[in-house]
This record gives sequence, C-alpha cells and structure tokens, in this order.
Amino acid sequence: MQIQNIPIIIGFVVSLIILYKGDIIMGNTEAWAIVVALISVTGSLILHFFSFRKDSNTIGKVKEDTATLLPEVKTIDENTKKIRDQVTEQVIPNLNQMTETKNGVTELVNELNYQKRLKQETSHYANNMDIFISGIKNIYEVNARLESELKEEKTKNSILLAENYKLEQELATYKEREPKTKSKSQDIGLER
Repeated sequence: MQIQNIPIIIGFVVSLIILYKGDIIMGNTEAWAIVVALISVTGSLILHFFSFRKDSNTIGKVKEDTATLLPEVKTIDENTKKIRDQVTEQVIPNLNQMTETKNGVTELVNELNYQKRLKQETSHYANNMDIFISGIKNIYEVNARLESELKEEKTKNSILLAENYKLEQELATYKEREPKTKSKSQDIGLER
C-alpha cells in the first residue's frame, strides 16, 4: 500500500463514521460525510501530484546517469572484443598444448606406477635365496639337456653328411655311365 492512498482511506472511514453515527452530533450527516470525503480525495490528489513530480525529477537524473554510462559501456565492449581475440589467438592453442602435455605426463605416471608395481612384485622374489638356487639349478638342467640334444644332432648331422657324400659319389658314377648308355639307345632308335 502506498503512502498517497492513506488520506483516501482515512477520509472514507471518517465519512462512514459521520454517516452512521453523525446524527447524534450533527443534523445533516450526509453533507458532512461528502465534505470529509472530498477533502480527503483532494489531499490525496495533492500528495500524488508531489509524488509524481519527485519521481519525474528522479527519472531525469537517471537519464543523465545513463548518458554518462554509455561511453563506458562502449569502452567495456571494445575491451571485451580485444580480450576475446587474445583468448582465441593465445590461450586456446596453449590449452591444446597443455592437454597434449597432460596426456604425456599421464602416460609417464602410468609407466612409473607400472615399474614400481613390477619392482615390488619382483623384489619379493629377489630376497629369497631358495628361489635363486632353484632357478640356477633349473638353468643348469636345461643347459645339460640342450647340450646332450646338440651332441645328438651333431652326430645325426655327421651321419647325414657322410650319406650325402656317398650319394654324391654314386651320382657322379651314374653320370659317367649314363652318356654311354644314352648313345647306344639313341643308335638303336635310329636303326629301326
């Protein structure tokens, strides 16, 4: 509720009181009620007039303030455009590089964590001498088995080389005999 409406409300209430209870005090209550209502309405109109006048002065001041703010808004807009251009030219490419660097660092951290885990898992076994001794025994056993297999293969190889030499000699003798038999078979074919 606004302050300008208070006189109207007070005038209305007083008019009602005069209208219903005014017979006791005064003789013509309707006229007095109308006079009180008119006075309250007139007072309210005067208050509204001054209030509108004060508001119009405030509106004028606001217009003046906004007129002085307009160049500052233009300056802020220009600065915003400059900052946006700098961000697109300088900051965004740097963000891409930082993202790539971050990915590289993440890979390095993952590799480091893997190496640490691997070291922890193997260090448990490295401290146990029984594991070393059994590993060395296993290596000697495998080495002995491989050496015996190597000897067997060398023996097989020498047997195959001897067989190969023997077959080469047989082939050479066969080749020496073959031209004589070919010429006879060719002669037989011509005689027919």
